[in-house]
Amino acid sequence: AILGQSGSRGVSFSSDAGVLQGLALDCVLYGPGSIEVAHRPNEFIPKSELMTAEEHLRRLIHDHCLSPGA
Repeated sequence: AILGQSGSRGVSFSSDAGVLQGLALDCVLYGPGSIEVAHRPNEFIPKSELMTAEEHLRRLIHDHCLSPGA
């Protein structure tokens, strides 16, 4: 909901999420930047996307870790 995304989507790269799911942990992969330029020569993340990611993570932590009843 924080991201305005209503569903899940798949990607064609690997992470540790598969291993963690084997431990019965729910996993979410999240990060700024575009997959079109990730892990390639001259990859970059615009500063504005880093700032937006920070806002999302702060809100997530506040809502799920710091709020009463969390």
